[in-house]
Amino acid sequence: MDCQKILLPLDLFIDQVKLIKSNNLHFRVKEGTNKDEIHLLAQNFNNLMEHLEQSFILQKTFVANASHELRTPITRMIIGTEITLSQDRSKEEYQKALSSVLEDSEKLENIISSLLKLAQADLEYGSSNLQKVRIDEMIWSLQQEWNKKTDKYQLLVEVKDLPMDEDLLSIACNPTLLQIAIDNLISNAFKFSDNQPVKCTLEVEDDGIHILITDTGVGIEPADADNVFKPFYSSSTKAEHAGSGMGLYMAHKIITLYRGNITVKSQKDQGTTFHVHFPRF
Repeated sequence: MDCQKILLPLDLFIDQVKLIKSNNLHFRVKEGTNKDEIHLLAQNFNNLMEHLEQSFILQKTFVANASHELRTPITRMIIGTEITLSQDRSKEEYQKALSSVLEDSEKLENIISSLLKLAQADLEYGSSNLQKVRIDEMIWSLQQEWNKKTDKYQLLVEVKDLPMDEDLLSIACNPTLLQIAIDNLISNAFKFSDNQPVKCTLEVEDDGIHILITDTGVGIEPADADNVFKPFYSSSTKAEHAGSGMGLYMAHKIITLYRGNITVKSQKDQGTTFHVHFPRF
């Protein structure tokens, strides 16, 4: 009897482990309150599951990002080339067309390089690959990329009282992952505001770096606010707002990985603001 009592926590642990499948990698075993060997085992197992979940999510988002990001420059190259070849052109027109193809080719190369880095990135154990990234430069770069895509996108950037010390503007991170996180928030804002202008505000205060992504879209129902960062969750009610439910989840995971936090404030039919804060340590 005593032996069965001793082994009971281990039996419970094993039963919970058996519940884990590929479709519920977010499941965590109970760690209990006793600081014993079973607690340590459960804690280490949950840490392992966190790592596996992140790797699984990265693989899924790699495919989604690849198909989305690669399509735009390839489509532009095909359409531009077809139009150019549809009739005889002057030397200047051919040079202009080739310059456009070259620009898209360089963009394509950068996207492929970034996606390969993303596929190789490890959300939990990638600290050795951290770089100091100036967040203001990243935001200006994102603005340029979004505003160049088509005339329908207008990303407005406002910076407030930026310090002269660049360390106060820098975040230690994997730059590819952090850019994907911020870009996902911007993309989400454009989608749910039906491509109305989106505002990105950057401010450095005594407590750290603040980034606010604001749209004037449909807003989020109060009941949905706690769910928007969950994987595969989507509150879309319109077909054009449909998505994979992964963008905000990935943004949240990446931002918290680099010791930041993200909150959301929204009002129905009046817009949404995502507030990203990287505290100063």
